[in-house]
Amino acid sequence: MHRVLLPGERKSGEPMAARVEPGRAQAAHQSLHHFVAKADWSDDA
Repeated sequence: MHRVLLPGERKSGEPMAARVEPGRAQAAHQSLHHFVAKADWSDDA
C-alpha cells in the first residue's frame, strides 16, 4: 500500500497505475483493480 501514498492528485486506479508503472499503465490498472475487487477485506479493520 506504500504506493497509494505516493504524491498525486487523484487516488483512483488509473492515475495510480500510471504513476507506478508508466509504460504499463493499462496492465497495472487491471492488476490493481483485480487486487481491490478480489481481496478479502475485513470489516473490523
